[in-house]
Amino acid sequence: MASLIVNGDFDALTPVIVNPGPSSQGGWTFVNNAEVLATGGNPNKAVRLESNGSATTDPTISQTVSGLTVGATYRLEWDLALRSAIRAGSGRSFGVFLDSQTFPKAVYLNEYLVGSFTNPVYTHQFADFVATSTSHTIIFAGELDSRTNGGTGSTDVSYNLDNVALNPIQLLVQNGSFEQPVIAGGFSYLSSVPGWTVLGAEPVLEIDRNGAFGSNSIAADGQQWAELYSRRPVTIYQDIATVAGQKYTLSFDVGSRPSTAPADNLLGLSIGGGPLQNFSPLVPSTNGTINWLTNEVSFIASSPLTRLAFSDQGTPINGQGTLLDNVSVTAAPVPEPASIAIWSLGAIGLTVLSRRRLKSLNV
Repeated sequence: MASLIVNGDFDALTPVIVNPGPSSQGGWTFVNNAEVLATGGNPNKAVRLESNGSATTDPTISQTVSGLTVGATYRLEWDLALRSAIRAGSGRSFGVFLDSQTFPKAVYLNEYLVGSFTNPVYTHQFADFVATSTSHTIIFAGELDSRTNGGTGSTDVSYNLDNVALNPIQLLVQNGSFEQPVIAGGFSYLSSVPGWTVLGAEPVLEIDRNGAFGSNSIAADGQQWAELYSRRPVTIYQDIATVAGQKYTLSFDVGSRPSTAPADNLLGLSIGGGPLQNFSPLVPSTNGTINWLTNEVSFIASSPLTRLAFSDQGTPINGQGTLLDNVSVTAAPVPEPASIAIWSLGAIGLTVLSRRRLKSLNV
């Protein structure tokens, strides 16, 4: 499939250092020491984001993409490699933005804490977004410093960027990272969230945003997440299109709200109307950090529609709910280890895998 990004491999561009700019070539706009490299790409040419640690400017490249379909989901992909980390402050050193780099961002596709991305070898990364216009501007920026939430000081960390691509994708789960709607402030109570139905004595879903519990609280994916407790515990569900007999993998991140008791953080999951199964996140932190735990659940669909239902099963009526983010379903089968059985009851089988533990579920 041809990418909607023009010259995403940068091979047709002329090597140049743009400072301060802006300067444009091959569909890209370069600002503040963004550089086209003759070598060092993956392979061939690449772009380097480096501004020698300036505390007031970000090395940036951008491209406006037209012909998008409003409401469609698109996947932005790129290869990234750390070139050097001369001075790492407490800001964030690399960001991908949609339309605006002004904080607070309209949509923040991806972010890396300084020091968390230290691989000098190219790694492939991606971020998904839902088009809200027929055209959007994709922005890559480095040395973000204090211009990000919680960041201070100047950062001299440079990255090489290559193989940028943008294509439409079909997601079985809609709004799985709760990025829509974009909320103002740290949290908001919503009676309607795109893609999800909310149930409960008070059917209101709390959406939290980066910084909700302090500068260390960051979403597992994107900028926002769901807290399954606004005024009372709630259940949210989504009916996804499936094929009977097809095996699927559900992935989701469950987070522990900082400075709470473990009993406050318990997530319930039901697939296809099956029995409720509970998932515990990692032990809550005391410094505002959200400890996210990724779980993968394999199941076999029994009908054209399969309901995914998540609920708060923690301590009731205390205003503190379990956190949920980054929900996705894929149809690609995953080979099961010989030690794991798929338990079945009726027409759905289920297994669960997390980064920290492995268990079987009866459904």
